[in-house]
Amino acid sequence: MAQADRTRVEELTRREWDVSRLLCRGCSAKNIAAELGVSVHTVRRHMEHIYKKLNAQCRVVAVIRILEAVQSGH
Repeated sequence: MAQADRTRVEELTRREWDVSRLLCRGCSAKNIAAELGVSVHTVRRHMEHIYKKLNAQCRVVAVIRILEAVQSGH
């Protein structure tokens, strides 16, 4: 993973990491909302922020970048 991509992953907030963890497990926005005790709208807003910070156009790209960062120790 390029340094720029690692930096973007490090910019995620704690709550965005919580959402990311569940995204990586394949959970739906509805399941993530239930798990975290927030609304689906809130989860979708977190997902938008995650995608923007990771320069990802979709869930799959975001998950790949998150998993790469975790594997590299970030």
